[in-house]
Amino acid sequence: MSDIDPDPAMAVAVTAALLDAGRVAAAIGHGSALLAGAALLATLPASGTTRLCCGLALALWPVSGWLALRVALDARLFATLDADEASFTRFDACLPALGLYPSQPGPRPLPLRCRGALRLWRSLLAVAGVQFALVLVAALARH
Repeated sequence: MSDIDPDPAMAVAVTAALLDAGRVAAAIGHGSALLAGAALLATLPASGTTRLCCGLALALWPVSGWLALRVALDARLFATLDADEASFTRFDACLPALGLYPSQPGPRPLPLRCRGALRLWRSLLAVAGVQFALVLVAALARH
């Protein structure tokens, strides 16, 4: 990020919008895994390359599912919480009370929270992209 901190409300809004767009990446990852699984079950993969690619795409499904869940949760939180520190402090206090965090996390500035959420989003994009590429390679290897 640059040396100038963005407007907090705008940073939260942009982060929420990008995280919400992660639904598309999640759908690509799920669809790729389903295609790979269907191909394996139908014994369509003829070559070792095709079987390997389909197997890897299917093996990445739990990873993409977990990332999709985390990104969807963060998207909802960023869309719901106010951009002020008090809102995020109340959120942090709620985590251990619900058993979601062992102790109250230390204070984290808003830009750090946005970067962390977007790191998850980028990970989801990467995993879904790899799954899609593996299915594409498997399909091309059949011909």
